[in-house]
Amino acid sequence: RAQWRGAVPANMGVRRCTIVAAPAHLSHVIVPIKGLFEVKLMDTLTLEGNYFYSSRTAGSGTFLYPQNQVGDLPWARVSNVTIRNNWYNSNAFTTLAMNSGYFVTNHLNSGTVRITNNVAEFTDPTELWALGQVQAVTGLIFTHNTFVGAVSAIGMGTNTPSPGLMMVDNILDNGAYGLSCLLPGRTFSGCFPRATFTRNVIVGGSSHSAVYPRGNTYPPTVAAVGFRDVAGKDFRLSVSSPQRG
Repeated sequence: RAQWRGAVPANMGVRRCTIVAAPAHLSHVIVPIKGLFEVKLMDTLTLEGNYFYSSRTAGSGTFLYPQNQVGDLPWARVSNVTIRNNWYNSNAFTTLAMNSGYFVTNHLNSGTVRITNNVAEFTDPTELWALGQVQAVTGLIFTHNTFVGAVSAIGMGTNTPSPGLMMVDNILDNGAYGLSCLLPGRTFSGCFPRATFTRNVIVGGSSHSAVYPRGNTYPPTVAAVGFRDVAGKDFRLSVSSPQRG
């Protein structure tokens, strides 16, 4: 198979932008919007301080997807990605999705994918995954994020394991399915071998506490987390929050 060995876009930063799905595009029934920001070929990308909004009930806020529209781009890679300090606001869509494609694997493995200190809020749980699909992503770092509201799941591991996941110090709504695995056996370690999964606050996740590694807490509701002002969109922890410390 021929492979492209030319230039790869590199060292791109998108900062302090408002990224919104245009209302006219939301009703497009032939080619619906898949994502507000989709990356197929990039070496070193920083998304920082942006506001993402969509009222549609499908698609992704940020989609790392190194392949073309028919799933065949063997030379594509997305590497060294930092997503931090962004605000995702949605009626219902997947905030972040990472997928190495149907015909390529390990192309998100060159360098770190770091997702930290982002806020996401949702209002409609229909087909909604906070983190979306994660496959063949080595060493994903997911820390200090707050994803709350109506979700059907944290995310799912699919097709190919993602070893070395570090998911630490997050506040996440578990939904009905939590962080699930679609590989045979459907075990947490099957999709996320050698994971570090601790000090997370997983709202409504007590039913999954035996599935997840130890060291996480499971408040029953968002109100029990102890945010300063959810209605006012202040998701800092109050001084009386049991989750401080």
